[in-house]
Amino acid sequence: MVVVDLDESLQVRRAAARSRLTDEAVRAIMAAQWPRWRRLQAADDVLWNGGSRAAREASARSLDRRMAALEPRRRICQEAGRMPHNAANPPKSSPLPGQNAAVITYEYPLNERVRTLLRLEDLYDRVHFFLRHDSPHDHHACLSGMFEILEVAGRADLKSDLLQELDRQRTFLDALRANPAISEEKLDHILTEIDRAFTNLHGLSGKTGQGLRENEWLMAIKQRAGIPGGTSEFDLPSYHYWMHRPVDARRADLTAWIRPIDPVHARSRSC
Repeated sequence: MVVVDLDESLQVRRAAARSRLTDEAVRAIMAAQWPRWRRLQAADDVLWNGGSRAAREASARSLDRRMAALEPRRRICQEAGRMPHNAANPPKSSPLPGQNAAVITYEYPLNERVRTLLRLEDLYDRVHFFLRHDSPHDHHACLSGMFEILEVAGRADLKSDLLQELDRQRTFLDALRANPAISEEKLDHILTEIDRAFTNLHGLSGKTGQGLRENEWLMAIKQRAGIPGGTSEFDLPSYHYWMHRPVDARRADLTAWIRPIDPVHARSRSC
């Protein structure tokens, strides 16, 4: 997905000169369209349409070269009936020529929405990993991961992004039905999971983790955790009292705090 972008003021001037509309009329048309930040968030590549004609032509040629370089890979993926590997779906490790160590090919996610989903996937995996362990330090790391999830989820309209990504994946996968190399049974199973995730996510209300944000004790810990050494015993004695509670009691508290934000984990993994 390529977005042609420029400053909104220049966009208004060009549109007004071309169509002989007033600036107010042009801005009213723009207000009915996707906002600029949303277009850029969805973009895989951006073509800058400001500056001189020579600069725009150079940018277009550069974009054309990048698209041409991707074409062989796109054809291979179409013939194989699958999407390229990424961090969420890594290929089998294979050694480089002349090396014994295994490496993983990683496709850099150019889409900011995909980056957000990958960040959330990593954070959720980290939270659940430390939740399974018993030491106070493990549970501190688990709680820190929860705070990071709240930060990532609070930077954008996560629910809207997830719904759009689920819908995009559903459209892409449904188009594979005509491919004889695709198992319709497995495809139907995946599409059913996506439909279930879409329905459940659509039914969630409020901002992600809103209940945690209303917990004053947790938010006091979160605020201090942003300061180097801010969770020391003399700064947060009540937190250290909690850290020395029995393992099962701490794990029960963490599980209860994770539960309201855990549904997003399944939705993001479906994407």
